[in-house]
Amino acid sequence: MSKDAGHTDNFSARLAQHQQGVVGRYTAARRPVHLVWCEAFPTRDDACAADNRDGLLGEGRAHPSTSSG
Repeated sequence: MSKDAGHTDNFSARLAQHQQGVVGRYTAARRPVHLVWCEAFPTRDDACAADNRDGLLGEGRAHPSTSSG
């Protein structure tokens, strides 16, 4: 099983796009997509920080808005 993390302002539309294979080369090659966790955050920065903190993006990857340097 592979995993992917991300954020969106329109969850239903984004999930449908992943299921159709029209976004993200990573998930397009791994359909069907199965959602295992969804969490709401007050801001996009908070969501990105959680992805980074929880290691959801994998080693060496970080959201630009929260990476240092």
